[in-house]
Amino acid sequence: MTKHTLVTIFLLLAVPALRAQKTKAHYNSEIIYHVCQRSFYDSNGDLQGDLKGLQQKLGYLQNLGITAILLLPMYDADCYHNYFANDFEKIDQEFGTMEDYIA
Repeated sequence: MTKHTLVTIFLLLAVPALRAQKTKAHYNSEIIYHVCQRSFYDSNGDLQGDLKGLQQKLGYLQNLGITAILLLPMYDADCYHNYFANDFEKIDQEFGTMEDYIA
C-alpha cells in the first residue's frame, strides 16, 4: 500500500466517526421545544396557530434558551394532528403556505 492509500483509508474510517461524535455532542447541548403549531400562536385572528405566528415568536423562544424546534406534521390532512396526510407535498392551509414554511 502506498502512503496515499493509507491516508485515504484512514479518512474513510475516521471522518464519519469524528463527525458522529461531534454531532452527538452537539445534540446533547440542544434545547428542543416541541410545538403544536395549531395552538401555539395565531397571526391572523382565525383562532388557529400558524407558521407566521410561530415566526413572530422565534425571538421569544430564543430568549427562553430554545435552540431547536420540533414541529408536528403540517401536511394537508383530514385529521386534527395531521399525521395521516392526504398529500405529503402540501402544507395544511390553516398553517399557511410553503413560502411561509420556508421563511
